Amino acid sequence: MEVAMTRKVPPACLIVQVLIIGFFSSVLAQGLTIDIDGGVSQPVGVEVSHWNTGFDFGTNIFLWPVDRLGLGLRVGYDRWTPNKAKFTQDEGALLNSDVSGSTSIIEVLPSARLTTAFKSSPINFFGQIGTGIYAIQAESNVTGLVSGALSTVKIDNGEWIGRWGFQIGPGISIGAARFLTIDIFPLYNVVFNGNVVFQYFIGNAGISFKF
Repeated sequence: MEVAMTRKVPPACLIVQVLIIGFFSSVLAQGLTIDIDGGVSQPVGVEVSHWNTGFDFGTNIFLWPVDRLGLGLRVGYDRWTPNKAKFTQDEGALLNSDVSGSTSIIEVLPSARLTTAFKSSPINFFGQIGTGIYAIQAESNVTGLVSGALSTVKIDNGEWIGRWGFQIGPGISIGAARFLTIDIFPLYNVVFNGNVVFQYFIGNAGISFKF
């Protein structure tokens, strides 16, 4: 003879399940936005003054639990080239010198975006802030003549390092907020590299799609 066994689900578990289902239902109801952007990347301050203005491209992915608040992730890539005049000035002993190398930065930043979300307006304003990991690779070499012989001085060794930092900035969205917008947004970055803090500014424009 088989005996049916029943097990009561604790009320607390039911409450947690309802909250989780409610949260994800709310997120899915508000939607998902993905953008693709690019622009200029400008080193700021004496710590990075030996590098030229470069480029930036990236993507932002946001879930919207409420109309005005998006939670998500920014992944970006920046690249700078060395300023020949400043590097060769530091290595004055080298004659007819040349400079090679680059700095690459990968940003992986959990982020939040707060927007005006005017439903009847084609223009909206937003602010974005994120904090996370900056993966940095800097390589620079100065090559020139010393006593008639060719010599190379390695300034940065090209190894990847990970550093913590944050970025913040305002923005403007133009278009149909429920479907597709053009976003223009500068972002100011602060990176903590041991005892040195370096900064850079990126000016981005991109296209954002809402699903």
